[in-house]
Amino acid sequence: MKHALALAALTLSGLSLHAQEIRGVLSDGDPLRDDANHYDVHEVKVNSPTLLRVRLNSDDFDSYLIVKTPDGLELTNDDYQGSNSYIEVIAEAPGTYSIWASSFIQGGEGAYTLLIDKSTNVNVDRTEGRLDPRDAQLPKGEYVDVHERTISTTKNFTVRLVCYGFDGFLVVTTPSGVVHRNDDADDLRTSRVADLVPEAGEWTIHVTTSMASEMGAYDLEIITLD
Repeated sequence: MKHALALAALTLSGLSLHAQEIRGVLSDGDPLRDDANHYDVHEVKVNSPTLLRVRLNSDDFDSYLIVKTPDGLELTNDDYQGSNSYIEVIAEAPGTYSIWASSFIQGGEGAYTLLIDKSTNVNVDRTEGRLDPRDAQLPKGEYVDVHERTISTTKNFTVRLVCYGFDGFLVVTTPSGVVHRNDDADDLRTSRVADLVPEAGEWTIHVTTSMASEMGAYDLEIITLD
């Protein structure tokens, strides 16, 4: 099961020197989104898993950025820094990613700069699982799977849970006993704990649900950047 992963932005300075710069202008002749806002479409090809960073800057209008992935995910951002927009996507699905440069305010027009950086490769270690009636239950009735993992990396990493048919809840406990919890990182099916610092020893990951008795398949992912 492959898909794009929306990540919280690291820093705008994370864009590499290899970022592609596109200068454009939103004008009255451009197509309109459903809410009557003008937009331009730019496309970028992805052949192998990569961290796709996109930044949209404008001094003329309040920017609104949309990234559409080949497998149907749509990500949006407004006002990441001032009136500028920024999105990071771990792009696993090969194909064409559509980037829409638009305005948040109806009628917004003017010059903009779009920066596209796909210079950082990613590694995704994925485990497929399922919550079902054979699993243990928490005191309030939530089914739970427990994964014990030794995570060998020298770089900070992300643990991500993608659920199919239920609202998942992720609990990550470090070898030293620090507990991280997350629900609904990007949408109802996704939970994520990001920027974890490597520790020697065994990590404990609980995959459970927000509501009692929910069941379904899930992907548990350990994500590192090259």
